[in-house]
Amino acid sequence: MKERVKAIRIALGMSMESFGARLGVTRATISRIESGVNNVTPQMLIGICREFNVNKEYLETGSGDMFVKVSDDEQLAKLLGAVFTDGDEFIKKTFLALGQLSPQQWQLVKDFVDKIKSGT
Repeated sequence: MKERVKAIRIALGMSMESFGARLGVTRATISRIESGVNNVTPQMLIGICREFNVNKEYLETGSGDMFVKVSDDEQLAKLLGAVFTDGDEFIKKTFLALGQLSPQQWQLVKDFVDKIKSGT
C-alpha cells in the first residue's frame, strides 16, 4: 500500500507536507508510510479516500481506477464546504457577493476569468 499512497500523492502534485496537512498529520508520518516503516491505519485509509476522492479498492489492492469520479456538483459542494469551514471571512464575503450578481455582471466575471486562464 505504501507505493500506492506515494503514487496518489505524486498524481495530485503534492509534497509530503501538504498531503499530510490535508490529513491532519505531519510530513514525517507520510514519509514513514511511504517508506514502509508505518502501515496505513484504517482511519488514515478512510481519510485519504475521503479527502482526495481516492478509490478505496485501488488504495487497498491496486485494482480499479486511482480516483473516484465525482460530478461537478459534488466537487462544488466539497469546495464550498471547505471554504465555509476554514473561517476566511474574505472568501465567504466574496462567495456571498457573487451570489448576488446579475446576469450582466456574471458575464463580466466570466470574461475576466477567461482572460486570466488565457494569460493575456
